[in-house]
Amino acid sequence: AIGAASRLLAQKTLRQKREFERASRFDAATGLMNRQQWLYAANQELDRFARTGRPAVLMMIDIDSFKQINDGQGHTVGDTVIEEFARLMKACLRDIDTGGRYGGDEFGIVMPETRWEEAIVAAERLRRQVAAYAFSGIDLRCTISVGLSEVNSAIASVTDWINIADTALYGAKRRGRDCIEVARLPQQACTFMS
Repeated sequence: AIGAASRLLAQKTLRQKREFERASRFDAATGLMNRQQWLYAANQELDRFARTGRPAVLMMIDIDSFKQINDGQGHTVGDTVIEEFARLMKACLRDIDTGGRYGGDEFGIVMPETRWEEAIVAAERLRRQVAAYAFSGIDLRCTISVGLSEVNSAIASVTDWINIADTALYGAKRRGRDCIEVARLPQQACTFMS
C-alpha cells in the first residue's frame, strides 16, 4: 500500500512539474511561446545566422484597432479574438517556425531558412485568413498589420532585430493598417498592401 501510494504521489508530482514547465514557457491564453521563450528562440536564430550566414526572417504582427475591440465589445470578446487569432497564426506556421505572444495583441514569428520574399507569402496568407475570419461567433471582423525584417550583418542583437521589424510594423499601421511592410535593411523599407 505504501509503495502504491508513493508511486501515485511520484506520478502526480511529475505531472505537476510538467504542467509548471509548460506554464513557464507558454502563454496560457494562446498556447504560443511566451515572450521570454520566444525571445530565446529569436536569439538562437540570430546566433545561427552569425555562425552560418543562413537566412531568417523575424515577423512582428499586431491586431489592428484592438483597443477599440476591447472598449467596444468588452474584454471577454477581446480575449476570444486573441485566442482565435493565435489558432489562425499557428495554422500558418511551418514546423521550423517559432510563434510567440510578444505582449497584449502583438505577436512574433521567427522563420528560419527564409528570405523576406518567402515571408511575404506567409504573412499575406495569414493577413487574408484573419480578414476573412468571423471572430468570436458574432461575425466580428479584424485585420492585422505585419512588419518583417530579414536578418543581416548590420543587426547586432535580438533587440535590434525586433526594433527593425517593429518599425516596419508601425509603418504598416501608419499606411492604413491591414498590410505588410518589409524592412530589408535598417534604413530601407517597402510596403505591400492588398
